[in-house]
Amino acid sequence: MKIWIGTRYIDTSYFRTWCLNEELALVYFIHMPKDNYNGEFSLPLLFSSPEEAKERARDADVIILNKVKITAEVIAAAKDLKLICVFATGYDNIDLAAAREAGVAVCNVPGYSTDSVTLYTIATVTALASKLITYSDFVTSGDYTSSGSPNKISPAFNDLRGKTWGIIGYGNIGKSVADVAKAFGANVIVNKRIPTDEAVCVDVDTLCKQSDVITI
Repeated sequence: MKIWIGTRYIDTSYFRTWCLNEELALVYFIHMPKDNYNGEFSLPLLFSSPEEAKERARDADVIILNKVKITAEVIAAAKDLKLICVFATGYDNIDLAAAREAGVAVCNVPGYSTDSVTLYTIATVTALASKLITYSDFVTSGDYTSSGSPNKISPAFNDLRGKTWGIIGYGNIGKSVADVAKAFGANVIVNKRIPTDEAVCVDVDTLCKQSDVITI
């Protein structure tokens, strides 16, 4: 079996050892591999071009990737392809119709980043609502010390309690954000492709008109 690995940065020696142990033949990496990756990266990232992707996937039974587009042309060229695994939640870079027609299964990782994305979403909202960056800059610049005043009362910040928090998309991440928003005392409304009784569902126009905060 031939597997085409395509994460951004991977310890290629690890994957080569794994493939040998499993009696698999490693074909190509989608991105420029970086041996013994130490957690740092530099730009630009080198992605396969459409022609390179088609050539590199030609003999693959399985493609494991992130970000690179797998088009109908790539799928058509990979005559032995049976499975495409995406190292991410989103799979809009895969031509699902072409995969379905060719009998190629597609899978993603729906829950790997739920807590991290929720944390970043809440951090962003609370920073904006509290004017955190403005007040932080006021202190770190030395202006607070030189002002001679014990308080800075502008700009005014906003509590989230009683505010309406609109969430567009109500999958794992949307539900997790909703739980935290409710803990802050916000009223949550949701726009979801298929409405559910689990939340107050409204259309996008209504959500935009009623919401004090919108997260997507």
